[in-house]
Amino acid sequence: MDFGAIWDLIILRPVINSLIWLCSVLFSNFGLTIIAFTIIIRGLMYKLTAKQLRATKGMQELQPKMSELQQKYAKDKR
Repeated sequence: MDFGAIWDLIILRPVINSLIWLCSVLFSNFGLTIIAFTIIIRGLMYKLTAKQLRATKGMQELQPKMSELQQKYAKDKR
């Protein structure tokens, strides 16, 4: 089984089937279906996105301390 077949089986087919189902249930307009699908996916991914943003902010707060330590121990090459 090549990568393309795996991609189709795991990602592409479920997404297309979800879009077709959502279009038949909610809207007749495929554009509105894509917008609704995007909102649903973003809602499902919200916790992961929020966690990533907190981690990034934490790293930004630690950056000055890390730079200070790098300068302090610049000559220590172990």
